[in-house]
Amino acid sequence: MRRGCALAAVLGVLAGAAPGADLAPPTPDPDARQLAERVEHSLRSDACYLEATLRIAARRTDRLELAFRAWDDRQGHRTFVRVIAPPERAGTGFLRLGPNVWSFAPRGEGPRRIPPEGLRERWMGSHFSHDDLLHGSSQVDDYRHRLLGEEQSPEWAPGASLQVLESLPRPGVPSAWGRIVTHVDARRGTPLRLDYFDEGGALRRTLHLEEFREVQGRQFPHRWRMVRTDKQARESVLEVREVRFDQRLDDAVFTTRHLVEVE
Repeated sequence: MRRGCALAAVLGVLAGAAPGADLAPPTPDPDARQLAERVEHSLRSDACYLEATLRIAARRTDRLELAFRAWDDRQGHRTFVRVIAPPERAGTGFLRLGPNVWSFAPRGEGPRRIPPEGLRERWMGSHFSHDDLLHGSSQVDDYRHRLLGEEQSPEWAPGASLQVLESLPRPGVPSAWGRIVTHVDARRGTPLRLDYFDEGGALRRTLHLEEFREVQGRQFPHRWRMVRTDKQARESVLEVREVRFDQRLDDAVFTTRHLVEVE
C-alpha cells in the first residue's frame, strides 16, 4: 500500500484573465510559485480517490455522459482512471506510470501506449485533455510563474478579490500550453478560472471552477466547466460526485493487469 494523489485537472489547474480586464500594477511579492503551490494544494493531496460524471456536448443536439472513477498517486506519479458508464464505454481504462501512459478498451486489441504528444489530445472526445485527467505534466514544476496583479470583483466573480497568476513553460520542458493565466480567490487561495493559450498566443479554452464545497478542510470545486473558445463555443462539464483526500491507495490499482481487468 502507498500514499499519493491528484486530480484534476481533472486534475493541476490554473485560470485566466478576460481580455481587456483592468489589472492593478504588478505586485512586489516575488513568490508567485508559492501561490501556484497553494492553488495546487487546494485541488490535490498526496493520495486521492474521485468519482465524477463528464457531460460532453459533441454536437448541438448530441450529448454524451460518461461516469468514471479515478485513483491518483501524486508522490508516486501514478494515475488510474476507469470509465463505468455508459455500458458501451464501460471498462475503458487509462494508466499512467511516470512518463508512460496506456489506454485500454474492452472491445479493442489490448493496451495501447499513448505517446507524449498524445496527452494533449481530447479525453474521450471531451474538451478536457488526457493530461488533465492523468496529470502527465506538473503545473507547478513545468512552468515559471509570475504575479500580474490583482483584480477586484470581475463580472464573472462578483464580490471576489483575485490574484492573477501567469505561468509560462520552462525552457526545454515539453508543455501542452504556451501560456496559462490563473485567477485565484485571494482569500481562500482557490482557482476560479483557467485560460489556456497556445504557443502563438491564441486563447484556446477556458476552465471555470464552480460549486465549491468543503471537503476535509478544503474548499473543492464540484463543477468543472471547460469551454472551447472557437466559434462553436461548446463545453464539457465535469461534475464531482465524491472526492476523498489523503487515502491509502493499493499498489495493485496501478498495474497493466488491473488495466485490462473488466469489472
